[in-house]
Amino acid sequence: MNRFYNYISFLLLLCVLSCASWKANLALTKLGIYDDDLNIVSFFNNKQTVVFVPMKHAGTKSFYNNVKLAIDSLTKENYLFYTEFIDNDTTYKDYNIYSKKLLKLMKFEKLIGNDSLEGPEDFFKAIYGGKVKLKKELIAQPAYSDLGMLISKNKHVDITSKEIVMEYQRRTNTEVLLIDDFNVDKEVYKDIIIEYRNRHVINELKKDSHQKIAIVYGSAHFVGIENRLLNLSYNETVHSRKSQ
Repeated sequence: MNRFYNYISFLLLLCVLSCASWKANLALTKLGIYDDDLNIVSFFNNKQTVVFVPMKHAGTKSFYNNVKLAIDSLTKENYLFYTEFIDNDTTYKDYNIYSKKLLKLMKFEKLIGNDSLEGPEDFFKAIYGGKVKLKKELIAQPAYSDLGMLISKNKHVDITSKEIVMEYQRRTNTEVLLIDDFNVDKEVYKDIIIEYRNRHVINELKKDSHQKIAIVYGSAHFVGIENRLLNLSYNETVHSRKSQ
């Protein structure tokens, strides 16, 4: 009888581990994380050319090689790069509190205080609560400098976790609390993390006198930024960089 229970326990454990891997791989496939190719979109009018380079926070080495090649090409053409990074400045007052509140809004409570995450597999293990076997080797997004971007050409255009949390609290009239049963309004949060930041990018773009700008931002931001640029009468063309 004990052998039977041990066998059942083993199957249940195997199922839990397999389910974690299956869910993680399905989500990553749908999000295009395993894709190696890079699709770049250009927008232009009679004064300015804007290139959108879709970034991933985790991806394949081939994908980041393509990004590096694109950045090298755009640098030679004298583009200024707009880059994203929430909390590029971590020195402001109460940074630690607001960064934890942002993780709460993101439903990433398991990552709060976890400084042992070394790569994508550790991240998804923490999120899915079990060992995750990825179907392709993934690496975390390299630093912009490692992708060949010059500091003199890199303009940080993003907001802070404090601004996100404060905007969420303003819209919902609710304070973000670090408690287990705090309910997040997903639609409000999604609009802030995507569209609120998109507006920030476009507002910065409107003030910029540079004739060539490359927006290196997460691919989830593309549709919103595309719509805003088209509404500003930019024309659009698509370019592809295939992996060799």
